[in-house]
Amino acid sequence: MKTFPFSLEQLQQGIRPLLLDAPIQPTANEQAYFSYYGIDFAQELSDVEHFFGWLESTPYAIACHIYKQPDAKGCFYLLHGYYDHIGLYKHVIKFLLQLGFNVFAFDLPGHGLSTGSRASIQMFSEYEGALSTCLQFAENKLPKPWHIIGQSTGGAVIIDYLQRNQFDVMTSPFQYIVLLAPLVRPRAWRQSLCAYFLLKPFIRQLKRRFTANSTDLSFVEFIRNEDPLQPINLSVDWVGALHHWIKEIEGSDKSSLSPVIIQGEQDTTVDWQHNLKVLDKIFTQPKKLILPSAKHHLVNESEAIRQRYFKFLREHLCPKPA
Repeated sequence: MKTFPFSLEQLQQGIRPLLLDAPIQPTANEQAYFSYYGIDFAQELSDVEHFFGWLESTPYAIACHIYKQPDAKGCFYLLHGYYDHIGLYKHVIKFLLQLGFNVFAFDLPGHGLSTGSRASIQMFSEYEGALSTCLQFAENKLPKPWHIIGQSTGGAVIIDYLQRNQFDVMTSPFQYIVLLAPLVRPRAWRQSLCAYFLLKPFIRQLKRRFTANSTDLSFVEFIRNEDPLQPINLSVDWVGALHHWIKEIEGSDKSSLSPVIIQGEQDTTVDWQHNLKVLDKIFTQPKKLILPSAKHHLVNESEAIRQRYFKFLREHLCPKPA
């Protein structure tokens, strides 16, 4: 069995409640975890403070990271994709910090260091509840304006939160909304749904099939063989929750919000052509960047692809004075 520089069991059991009184003094195990995934930005970037701990979002304990810096332009909330966790999001966290934003990132229920059945959920609203918990915690603690960015299922959680609360341009808590390869329907959804109804009475999970979802082959290898936080099964309950959420979101009302959407044309994880049509119907003139050579896992795409959409985001998030 492969060994890692930190104990996953001790790490999960030792997480303390999230506080913003002072940056954490990490344990040796926590420091090894931060270093292994390259998310120790309090050491890497000057003036950045790292706060780490859990928040209660009943029935879950949500593992949270907050990165703060003086005179921040605001705060970005970061939501990861299915099977993911915040340890994999070093590139986008660093990008946002270097732009001058604080970052509030957390592991969704059943992912990473958060509690819950691995990669499983009964209803998508449980993800939305975790986001709401983080926003409530940050009220009057993290400076505004607030913004939000999500990859794949993280994007779906953002869409769910915005539509469930019927936010518009006047009431939304977020100034900028960024969706990276957002999930509405997965690829081959009808076939998957047929299999779900056939298998649901007999099994609770299927063995996960790892795919090359990025052109960065070192990342693909890391996910397959080097990441102890990767779930190894697909939950049948999660597919059922997605089924109900898709019906709700595809029938939702028009929103006046206009998110930024970034999508790769080589994405074989989500049905991106269908999804963009749905998002055009839901939102008002979303701004899009289509990347011809990019696959699904945009936050861990090759450096050339990341730099292209980082440039696009930089121009939207930090426009130069006229």
